[in-house]
Amino acid sequence: MVIKIDNITEAQAIALEDMLATWEYLGEIGTSHWTAFFADGDGNFRPNILIDGHVPQKTPLLTEKDLINHVKIKVAPTKANGLCETMWYEEYGFYMIDFNDIARRIKPEE
Repeated sequence: MVIKIDNITEAQAIALEDMLATWEYLGEIGTSHWTAFFADGDGNFRPNILIDGHVPQKTPLLTEKDLINHVKIKVAPTKANGLCETMWYEEYGFYMIDFNDIARRIKPEE
């Protein structure tokens, strides 16, 4: 797979390269973590991407239900935040995809 990304800032390029290096590192040490990149589409993030010479396409193997689009964040009480007890907040605006969900659809587990 050859990925070409144009029309990004120097900071965005550095962040993407660091994220890809982190992926490689996680594979080398044999551990799993969610990783993320903030795609500031209402800011100056306007990438032009080609993968093996074509524009990337969304996969039909996943539905919106398969993707994680929100998370719950636990906030403990502190003097600074003024909370009296632990609170859970739902935050939206996430895109998280697990390639294992795709793998199961390509070749179902036996």
